[in-house]
Amino acid sequence: MGQKKTEKNRSVNKTEKQAVKERSRTVSGILAILLGALGIQKFYRGQWKQGILCLLFFWTGIPAVVGLLEGAAFLGSDAGESETVSEPAKQKPTVE
Repeated sequence: MGQKKTEKNRSVNKTEKQAVKERSRTVSGILAILLGALGIQKFYRGQWKQGILCLLFFWTGIPAVVGLLEGAAFLGSDAGESETVSEPAKQKPTVE
């Protein structure tokens, strides 16, 4: 009986982690444009280390420029792309 509970908890944890990894491109783009100087979009997407770097260097203005560029990239992306931002999948090498 205890084993069933742990298996159920593991599946719930995986689902929650997937939900955290996948974020809306639109929300991420808006955050990047409005609050990109503070790196809020980085925290939203789960990129904690980059977010902390943005906070440390916000006074230089560099994170603000990067935020504007990221926001434009997310909002201007093709409609055919997925609506969510997720970690890039590792690609298998192809043999031609």
